Amino acid sequence: MRILFTNQLYGQGLSSGHNLYELAQYLVKEAGHEVHVLCGLAGYDGSLSDLPSSQLQDGVHVHRTRWARFGKAGMAARLADYSAFMLATLRELLHAGRYDVIVNLTDPPVAPWAGTLMSRIYGVPQIIWCMDVHPDAMLELGLISPGNPAARMAVAAARASFTGADAVAAVGRCMRERLIANGCSPERVQVITVWNDRNELLPLEREANPLRRELGLNDETVFMYSGNIGLMHEFQDILDAARIFQDRRDIVFLFVGQGRRFTEIEAFQKKHSLPNLLIRPYFPRERLRESLSVGDVHLITLREKAVGVSVPGKLYSAMAVARPVFFIGSRKSEVALTLDESSSGLCIRPGDVAGLTQEILKAVQNRAALETMGRAGRREFEAKYEREVCCRSWAELIENTAQAGGRRRGRP
Repeated sequence: MRILFTNQLYGQGLSSGHNLYELAQYLVKEAGHEVHVLCGLAGYDGSLSDLPSSQLQDGVHVHRTRWARFGKAGMAARLADYSAFMLATLRELLHAGRYDVIVNLTDPPVAPWAGTLMSRIYGVPQIIWCMDVHPDAMLELGLISPGNPAARMAVAAARASFTGADAVAAVGRCMRERLIANGCSPERVQVITVWNDRNELLPLEREANPLRRELGLNDETVFMYSGNIGLMHEFQDILDAARIFQDRRDIVFLFVGQGRRFTEIEAFQKKHSLPNLLIRPYFPRERLRESLSVGDVHLITLREKAVGVSVPGKLYSAMAVARPVFFIGSRKSEVALTLDESSSGLCIRPGDVAGLTQEILKAVQNRAALETMGRAGRREFEAKYEREVCCRSWAELIENTAQAGGRRRGRP
């Protein structure tokens, strides 16, 4: 088949673009399909790359488009940025020829809109790969008002795209329920989580990890938050716990990542002069295994309003390196459901700092229990959340959707 993906990012280590890169490789090398990717020239930070506008990269046809960038200073700028990307995408798609199926990711949020138009024009089946539910995310976080005319238009356009798609891939069960509540047909929404490569992220013993020594860590128990430090997450419980344990030299809290709230964590550390709170930007991708293995326990948070809107993919990274997870969030979230099923961590109610500190003390006193949970997580990861497992599910979804969509449109 001839398959087209659209997403702002494409490439190894580039947020949603990383899973897309691995899936494209799988579809070419393992399933024998012809794969095209339409993405932007800009990187994750908005800077323009010097990559060619079109190239055959590892067997995948990559088409990069340039569009006007208005920044992320305000909602008006974001909407203008999204609109410019959609128009640039439409321009490219109109000259791209026919595909057997189009797969649109939700970065930026308007990308599925362009795919929906092209699906209607060419009669091609469309799949939406929903990484985050938009514009629900901005509405739930209060970034836009439900009464705003632009917001109402965005909601209507998003609903039309999702309900009109031949299939929707949600990255969690809670997200699937959200999409169904938004009007998607249950039979068209399938759950395929994000993933990691079992050979890239292998468990690494703490004593064999050079990064622990570089960070000045010895025998401390490290509680680590690794990933996007963004608006979907709540960090006050972790910071309060760090203050409570500031005189304990055997307990360390480590933040590794970037995001819109990174400076808040830095400001808190500076204000309270906490010796047990370490903050670092992302380490290079080639050191990801070392970085993730620094933590004895991984901390994941998600705001109540974000349940079903977003699913933290960092869960599967922690499971891959055999580290247990303490999740601060709703039990309805995919993270909590997975931890309960795999016995690889526990869920703590947001705002329950006493409960969090109690679990931290238990962890420090019983590392054997942590190792047991970590091994359970790795087993579950290999069975359900590994690259080949998830890519195989994607190949089946694409092939089945193309066949069913073709029959509905009267194609052979």
